Amino acid sequence: MMLRPKGAAMSSDQHQNTPPSPDNDEDSVPMHDETDAPDIQVSLRDRIIPFSALGVVVILIGVFAYTLYTPTSSSLGAGGRVNATGSKVYIGDRMAPDFTLETFDGETVSLEDLEGKSVVINFWSSWCPPCRDEAPMLNQFHEATQDSDDVILIGVAVWDRPEDSLDFMRQYNLSFTNLSDQRGSVLIDYGVYGVPETYFIGPDGTLNGKFRGPLESADHIHELKEEFAAEANRQASQ
Repeated sequence: MMLRPKGAAMSSDQHQNTPPSPDNDEDSVPMHDETDAPDIQVSLRDRIIPFSALGVVVILIGVFAYTLYTPTSSSLGAGGRVNATGSKVYIGDRMAPDFTLETFDGETVSLEDLEGKSVVINFWSSWCPPCRDEAPMLNQFHEATQDSDDVILIGVAVWDRPEDSLDFMRQYNLSFTNLSDQRGSVLIDYGVYGVPETYFIGPDGTLNGKFRGPLESADHIHELKEEFAAEANRQASQ
C-alpha cells in the first residue's frame, strides 16, 4: 500500500473525477444578466406613460366640457329646473299673491299697483335655453300691447345672478319691465316649478292659470290669456 505524500499533486484520473467548481466552470450556462432589466423596465415605462397621459387628457376634456355646458350651482340656484315642454294649468279659484320687487334700474313695482289690468308674468333665467327661444316672442307681445290699458307683461328673473340677467336682457333687447327675485320669495308664493313659466292674472286679481314651458308665439300668449280668463269666468258663474 502506497501513501501519497502530503501536498502531492493529484493524478490525472483523480483530476478528471473531481467535480468542477461552479466559479470556474466556463462551460456552464450563463445566468441571466441583470443589467438587461433596466432596458425592459424602460421599454414598459415608455409604453405605459403615453397611455396614462392620454387618459389624463381625456379626463380634462370631459371636465372642461361638463363645466362649459352645465350651469354652475350659483347660476342655477337651489332647485332650478327647465320646463322643456309646454302644459296648461287652470287655476281660477284664488287671488294672485301680491308682491313688491325692484327692476334692474332700482325702481319698485307692486302687483297691487296693477289692479284693473290683466297681468302676464313670465318667470325666466338667463341659463335656460327655452327662455332664450321665447324672448323674441315676449318682445312681440309687449310691442303689440304696450299702448293698451288692459294688459301688461312683466318678466321676473329667478335662480339667476343679476349680472347674468342683465346680460340676457341686453342680448335679447327686452323692452318690457323685468324684475329680480333673488331671494326667491315670489317664485315660492306662486309655486313656480321651473323656467320658463308664465302666469295669467285677471283684472280683478284672480290667478286664472299658468303655462309651464316655452311659449310658441305672441299670438299663443294672447290665446292663453283669453282661454284662462274664459275658464275662470265659467268657474265663477257655477
